[in-house]
Amino acid sequence: MQKLTYDQFTKTRTNPGTTVINVLTAEQYKQASIPGSTNIPWKDNPNFATTVEKTTGGKDKPTILYCASAACTASADAAKTLETKGFTKVSVYEGGMQEWTAKTTGTTTGTTTTGTKTGTTKTGKTQAA
Repeated sequence: MQKLTYDQFTKTRTNPGTTVINVLTAEQYKQASIPGSTNIPWKDNPNFATTVEKTTGGKDKPTILYCASAACTASADAAKTLETKGFTKVSVYEGGMQEWTAKTTGTTTGTTTTGTKTGTTKTGKTQAA
């Protein structure tokens, strides 16, 4: 599995034949997603690999997974699942939705380890969401 930085991700996500997949829940995907990405929830989904294969067109197609943030392990765990099923071109965008939002809008959102949702304004001040 290749880990992608923001710059690597932005350069490769629109390459022909590349599929970008958000592995979080449908509810989380509806709240925020990277344009052009597809939602295939990983957790508690016994058909994850089969669905990815159908969506991408094969186990040898470039596939980039992402989740909420660098602290979220869902995309890396999902990538390991795909690799054990024979997928050969799996990458993970490590920064996830949090970094994408920060880089493209200048703001960040996320969930703290206590489960409290917070947001950071463009001025850098943290506020309760």
